[in-house]
Amino acid sequence: MPAMKRSLPSLLAALTALFLPLAASAAPTPVPVAAIDRATRRILHALKTPGATIAVAENGRIVYARGYGLRNLAAKEGADVNTHYEIGSMTKQFTAAAILQLRDAGKLSLDESVAKILPRAPHANQITIRQLLTHTSGLANYTNVSGFVRMAARPGSYAKIIASIAKKPLEFKPGSHWRYSNTNYILLGRIVEVLSHEPYRRYIDRHEFARAGMTHTHWISDEAGLSDMALGYRPLKNGGVAPSFPLHDRWAWSAGAIVSTVGDLVRWNEALRSGKIVTRRDYREMTTPVRVAVGSSGGYGFGLIRDRHDGQLRISHDGGTFGFSSDAAFFPSQHLTIVALTNSASGPATTIVNNIFDAIHPRIAAAADATAPGENLGVTARVKAFVIPLLRGDLNRSQITPAASKALSDAAVKAASQQLSVLGPPTAFVFRGSSVLPDATKYVYLVRFKATVLKLTVAIDAKSKKFAAFFFQSP
Repeated sequence: MPAMKRSLPSLLAALTALFLPLAASAAPTPVPVAAIDRATRRILHALKTPGATIAVAENGRIVYARGYGLRNLAAKEGADVNTHYEIGSMTKQFTAAAILQLRDAGKLSLDESVAKILPRAPHANQITIRQLLTHTSGLANYTNVSGFVRMAARPGSYAKIIASIAKKPLEFKPGSHWRYSNTNYILLGRIVEVLSHEPYRRYIDRHEFARAGMTHTHWISDEAGLSDMALGYRPLKNGGVAPSFPLHDRWAWSAGAIVSTVGDLVRWNEALRSGKIVTRRDYREMTTPVRVAVGSSGGYGFGLIRDRHDGQLRISHDGGTFGFSSDAAFFPSQHLTIVALTNSASGPATTIVNNIFDAIHPRIAAAADATAPGENLGVTARVKAFVIPLLRGDLNRSQITPAASKALSDAAVKAASQQLSVLGPPTAFVFRGSSVLPDATKYVYLVRFKATVLKLTVAIDAKSKKFAAFFFQSP
């Protein structure tokens, strides 16, 4: 599903009174509760998000957790610290960990052909297990096929997913590029089943949930029986929200079918890092970005992303389904884990996580938000004149290179601008630096909106002086 993917560097991606176990002793660092609450409420209001639950943990111990708004609008049921949410593509780190467990048991090699285990999989002889893990296989993304929303409402299966993309060619030579595709993790889920001789769900329940002590984590197919399950919502063009489109468990499966709570996700992150799920060496593999010959991987490893926020190292993965958004980020230098789960398809979870970090570390945030030296005011003015109309869906194709124009359809630009319209107009462009590339110059800005900040990167072609690339991402 379009929302079941990481918001990564591309215009399409960017323009796509209850108790929780707390630390046994007082937290070493005071938690700025008022600042966290203000930031979270501001985002939820601005992005028209019905409900959310957050948790902040230091050294693996929860020091603050709270629910906001409503988990069910019609029933007027509030979100709390025990509310369950679909976590979407955060599921991928569980699948990746399962593959590494099987590798360590001697059942597979990451660099062997997929055909050795799944001989009938599309392009199986051309791709490796490692390329599935890192989204470098070139396989088409099944959640992007025409009519997927309609298909996802009906019972799904591994066979149906594979049939939907079986005749599609590889989008690039395996290993040469990075491109997010949920199909990769569907194949990995099937590999887990073939090699473990048990259903994927049972394998994850036994070898991961149980080891991490995740007693409140389930699957989409269990939602009807969960007393504190949030109802997912999607935005409407008139500014309101409606219940999300239905999603059958097997269409999300090993790419995005887990349902969990903030407390269990803190437990998972701590267990994964500490060696309870995979070895510490395996965890380093999971958090090492893949290198590609063309373009960037956005910091993607095996089901986890290694990048920076406010200049600070961050290890995370976000997720989304038709009515939910999620993010869990670990900041190693601060020994800090932040989890945000929301019942909105508009995707505010990462924004909430980033704003909570800024509230806890305002000095770091202020330093990262300062204007960098060397700003070319003429370029900044030109960027503003191009981007502000673009956010309204008005793409000036005379200002972009032919290659960039070919890559962006009018429909894609319109859809992306509709998604960003909830942010309102930008209030400021803050220059953060530039660098000279072989064929272009790259400029980076922080673009402020009323409720959030996004990082904007543009590349201006050295010869034509037109925009060769432009994309938003979380800062």
